[in-house]
Amino acid sequence: MVDYKNYWKDKEHVIEESKKYNCRSDFNKFSRKAYEEARKNKWLDEMTWLNSKNVYVDKVDTVYKYNFKEKNAVYIGRTVHIDLRDYQHRTVLNDSVYKFAKENNLEIPKMEIIESQLTVPEGVNREIYWEQYYRDNGYTIINQKACGSIGSMAKGKWSKNKCFEESKKYTTRNEFFKYSNSAYQKSLKEGWINEMTWLSNAHSYPRGFWTKKENVLEEARKYNSKKEFKENNISAFLAAHRYGFIKEMTWLVKQEQHPKNYWDNDRIKKEASKYKSKTEFANKNRSAYNAAKRLNIIDNFFPNKAKKAEKVIKGTPNNKLPKGYWKDKENVMREAMKYSTKDEFKNGNLTAFLASYKYGYIDDMTWLVRQKQHKNKYWTYKTIEQEALKYDTKTEFFKGNQTAYRAALKLGIIDDFFINNYIAY
Repeated sequence: MVDYKNYWKDKEHVIEESKKYNCRSDFNKFSRKAYEEARKNKWLDEMTWLNSKNVYVDKVDTVYKYNFKEKNAVYIGRTVHIDLRDYQHRTVLNDSVYKFAKENNLEIPKMEIIESQLTVPEGVNREIYWEQYYRDNGYTIINQKACGSIGSMAKGKWSKNKCFEESKKYTTRNEFFKYSNSAYQKSLKEGWINEMTWLSNAHSYPRGFWTKKENVLEEARKYNSKKEFKENNISAFLAAHRYGFIKEMTWLVKQEQHPKNYWDNDRIKKEASKYKSKTEFANKNRSAYNAAKRLNIIDNFFPNKAKKAEKVIKGTPNNKLPKGYWKDKENVMREAMKYSTKDEFKNGNLTAFLASYKYGYIDDMTWLVRQKQHKNKYWTYKTIEQEALKYDTKTEFFKGNQTAYRAALKLGIIDDFFINNYIAY
């Protein structure tokens, strides 16, 4: 019988738990009791897979600006130490902000935060984006160095071998520059870029190409719908929204929009009959799938994968389950029957999913299969784009495929695929 009270005093249990995380901060954040036992018993040093602080995973980065309104000039920067960086801008004589203010007899304006809670790769890409955004809107950029440098945190990161490995994720120099700017700059500086013969200049448009209305309109005329436009040229599609050109593209029609409450039981049943699994249903028709989940009838259409609950769970006030509810094997098994894969179970009910592992019930859930595992570095811009287009929002993307979602975050390209979130700054 499992001793739940002393579960985390067992070193093997703690080590197994720690392997779910990439860094100590995540281990501490998501499994506090296990982390405390590891720290107290000095097991942490044995967990070599945990970085003491992984700046490429932790959301520590911030993008900021100094806006000199009198001169229509702006400085764009990013940092993990806001107060220190602000102090440097105001006191270091050769600093871009300090020098510009001095030369123009101006007060240094207040530092304004544009975006925060970013990983370092996200911060690098968003800094580049905002520098181009202000440049396109007629601002003078006073930065002495180009945006997109990782700096001391990545010192020595881009060796020749790593640059070559990174560059092979892309087909053009423009893609390489856009999605891995620090590796691109290093390759350019060292002269390695000319050896990367797989990087074509074809379809590599000059900077600012998509800011011109005639270029975007010409590209858009190749397509019949907004979806088709988005799938074939995401850069031009984003520009069409960002600069308001989309309103003039009257030949682009939206996907069929159903009225509110369109998806009733009969329509959902008819739609669900087209698919072999919940996953396929979700991928092919997300709105119908969500309606089925909302009406709690999803299991009616996939009886071989999940069974409808035999009884209604009566919780405590505010729909809270009674203490110890997920210790009961019957309750966990009943919940697991709603899903066809371990990933669906994890995304649908994380508490019950963790309990199934903690109490050893998972081995009895033979109907749960693992999601397809991809090779290392499978998630490139192209494969992420193909996956992201299955979803309407970031939230749906996260729930549908967390691996691809996290890869998109790491590469700093998550906003490329969700226009409504992307332009609402």
